[in-house]
Amino acid sequence: MKAQKQTNEKKVTPLITIEKTRAGSGRKTVGSPTPAERSHMIAEAAYYMAEQRGFQGGSPQDDWLQAEKTIEAQMRGK
Repeated sequence: MKAQKQTNEKKVTPLITIEKTRAGSGRKTVGSPTPAERSHMIAEAAYYMAEQRGFQGGSPQDDWLQAEKTIEAQMRGK
């Protein structure tokens, strides 16, 4: 029996760059995130905001709104 190699690597998706494969070409292009991708990006950013303050104080709604503003600003390039 072979020993399994354990890794602590996390798969990280960049917040802004969403690569999509153009049908049939095999080439990747950068485009706007889908609504589901955008929602995931905001949720992840909101989680990290709460984590940074030790999950104390604040509210999930405030974290979401702040994360949404941050992601939107990043997508506009500001």
